[in-house]
Amino acid sequence: MCSSDLHYFLIRQLEQFAQLNAVGISLRETLDLQKVLDQTYQQVSRLIRSDHFYIALQNEDDNWEQSILVHHDRQITVNGSFQADDFSSWVIKNGRALNLDQENMHFAGRHHLMPPEPRPAAWLGVPLKTGDVVTGVMVLQRYKSGQSFSPWSQEVLLAIAGQVGAAVQNAHLD
Repeated sequence: MCSSDLHYFLIRQLEQFAQLNAVGISLRETLDLQKVLDQTYQQVSRLIRSDHFYIALQNEDDNWEQSILVHHDRQITVNGSFQADDFSSWVIKNGRALNLDQENMHFAGRHHLMPPEPRPAAWLGVPLKTGDVVTGVMVLQRYKSGQSFSPWSQEVLLAIAGQVGAAVQNAHLD
């Protein structure tokens, strides 16, 4: 990596840290669940480019609801029932991030996980937690081949997920 590339990379990471701080501040300013979800999408889309974004949350009856769905920057569904695909189910069950692309998609086959349809080129999902309990899942997808999610993007999304999990819990307590 040449010095100008390194400089750009470091500047980009500093910008992302500043935006992560803004995420935390904006999520603490409201107890309205829909505002929390909308602000989450706005902040995530500034940090990590994706073609498809959703958050699904577990409700009081232990059922899952798709709370926000954005496909190609167009919000499609809010507050609908959610049928978890195999990848989302894995994140929910294991309480860990899952980052798949064309290089490591064999992981899915080895664990008998079917990719969602339409099949993404890259899929990144992280759990939303309250304490140690998974209460939601946040997912990003890209459809163009060769556009995987970097380990840095995964760490950024995990940091946001921690803030969103707390904000969702606060909104539910209101």
